[in-house]
Amino acid sequence: MRAMLAALWLIAVGGMAAPAAVAPRGAHVVVISIDGLRPVYYLPGPTSSVCPTLVALRERGSYAEAASSVYPSLTYPAHASIVTGVTPRRHGVTGNSVFAPLTEPEGRGFWYASDLQAPALWDTVCRAGGTVGAVSWPSSAGATSISWNLPEFWSSRYGHELSLVRRYASPDVLAPWEAATHSMTLRTLLDGGQRDAFVAACAGAIMREHQPTLLLLHLAESDHRQHALGPSAPEIATIMHRIDGLVSGVVEVVRQAGLYDQTTFVILGDHGFHDITSALTPNALLAQNGFITAQGGHVTDWSAMVLNSGGSAGVYINPQAPTGTLDAVHDLLQAHARDAQDRPLYSLIEKEALTQLGGPARAAFYLEAQPGYMFSLAWRGEALVRRASVKGNHGYLPTTPGMQTGFIVCGRGIKPGVVLKTMSLLDVAPTLSALLGQDMAHVDGHVLNQVLLPRDVRE
Repeated sequence: MRAMLAALWLIAVGGMAAPAAVAPRGAHVVVISIDGLRPVYYLPGPTSSVCPTLVALRERGSYAEAASSVYPSLTYPAHASIVTGVTPRRHGVTGNSVFAPLTEPEGRGFWYASDLQAPALWDTVCRAGGTVGAVSWPSSAGATSISWNLPEFWSSRYGHELSLVRRYASPDVLAPWEAATHSMTLRTLLDGGQRDAFVAACAGAIMREHQPTLLLLHLAESDHRQHALGPSAPEIATIMHRIDGLVSGVVEVVRQAGLYDQTTFVILGDHGFHDITSALTPNALLAQNGFITAQGGHVTDWSAMVLNSGGSAGVYINPQAPTGTLDAVHDLLQAHARDAQDRPLYSLIEKEALTQLGGPARAAFYLEAQPGYMFSLAWRGEALVRRASVKGNHGYLPTTPGMQTGFIVCGRGIKPGVVLKTMSLLDVAPTLSALLGQDMAHVDGHVLNQVLLPRDVRE
């Protein structure tokens, strides 16, 4: 299988037929998201030696020493903010999954473009006459502004991953690719390395064959493996080296297509990572105190419930709950925020502070775990503190050390050598929109004019 994927990548880089003709004049932007990217893998220092492509792109262009995520610092809220320039409170993608309290308690993923309650960068590009390709990009399924789309799903009671991807994939992407190479299988999607290689090759094919104005690519293996092994595990360097090779392949496709000088490359992440040892189960506490009712192993009713966001958790109150429920739940959770030795387990983020953070609008308040702790959805049992099922997690406040992610930009329209001490993922969409000569109004982010060449130079 590895050999076959290597052959796939050679096909993507070299072309399935004759070399593509030089593209017509025009700007192109390629955005590659490396899920869980930590700046140490491209900043000057020994760790970045495993990512020579990221280092080369950094040296060619400009970069941030740290890019702040959103709250909660999860994959889907962050990616939605990357393409809308607004906080989760405004775009509505408040977690990886939709809150559905009677389904224990997560529902389907925020898979669809219709979940976005704010205009996305692909809409802006399309309205200006440009074209868009997206591969494995969160919250993109069904987007009418994306001409070539291979959206991201996972298997759940709402559908099988393979069938969902096939249902929403653009015919111009999947059918020709499978006819020329091999069929997408469940094994391809489930194995992190195979999945990344497959989607990177599909993105290369889209760029070579269709040359969209904007190409979005999401690579996820680094996130999956940091969850499983922990961000400090030595194996992560090998995985990052493999991902670096995929980025190199996409750059090479652009070069061979004759688009290199017309293309802006953006490499970014969505959040950082923390090592984890223990899990907190506030839903078990709520169930013990009658706020969650279960029968036959299933939740049948609720007046309050906590939705896990990794290192944070949203507390939700049923609109039909009795008067006083919010205060009672607040007091209960506040009373258990420290362990028997009076060591803090988590803190409460009140509604006003949550609103200022741009966090989920429907949550009554949030819980923020201490380092080393994460939250769990579990409502069975009595113990509040349990052994964690993973070794790494995120979801904490974006100001938490270790939650910062990365940002590199180079190529057309970009000043070389600019180093941003910090920036926000909210700045990406307005900056790329400005780079393409467009405007995204009413966003929470700002145009990073520091990294942009003057308009007359870049045009």
